Amino acid sequence: MSVLVNGTEDLPQGLTPAQAYGSLNSTVQKLALMNLHEQVVAFFGLVRDGITRGQSAISIERLCTAVELRIEGDPPSVNPLIAQININGALQSQQFTVAAGSNYALVAVNSGGLVIAANNYAAIQITAANGAGDVVVTLKSQLRIL
Repeated sequence: MSVLVNGTEDLPQGLTPAQAYGSLNSTVQKLALMNLHEQVVAFFGLVRDGITRGQSAISIERLCTAVELRIEGDPPSVNPLIAQININGALQSQQFTVAAGSNYALVAVNSGGLVIAANNYAAIQITAANGAGDVVVTLKSQLRIL
């Protein structure tokens, strides 16, 4: 076997169908583990409380493992900026925050990640803006091929 450019191996000659299936299945799983998906959602200008943006769906299940919050403009004052993930209209309970006066946070998703089913949209809702401006939120996900 040789290693392909994407890190998987090609199939050796003379495999039975059962052997090929096992090898191909593990190759597909390995390939899926290597594919990351980033959903970038921008909130331009002064951000308002309760605003939702970035409805995006893909045809593959994904596991959201972290949320990156980057503030390009004014940082939140006095209280933190708070964002939450909205999946198909259901606001998820975990809050992702950037401390007052700060402009960056990378926050892990609780319990090993949040599953976003295939063809379900994910969006970002700003729960409390606290004067922040030009906010960019990135959902960091791993594609799951089952």
